[in-house]
Amino acid sequence: MTAKILFVEDEGAIRDAVGYALRQDGFEVDTAADGENGLALARGGRYDVVLPDRRGSITSSSRSEE
Repeated sequence: MTAKILFVEDEGAIRDAVGYALRQDGFEVDTAADGENGLALARGGRYDVVLPDRRGSITSSSRSEE
C-alpha cells in the first residue's frame, strides 16, 4: 500500500518541488497552498502523514485508524 501524504506550503515553487520529489519516491501526495485548504483536505481525506509548512499552519499527524 502506498502512503498518502498531505503537504501544506504557501510557496508554490517549494510545494511543487517537494510534491514532485515525494511522488518520485512512490508516495501519493496531495498539496494545499494554505492552512485553511490543508485543513479542509485533512478533514475530507485519509492521510498517513500531514506535513505543515515551516510555520506549522496545520498540525502534523499520523493516521492511527485502520
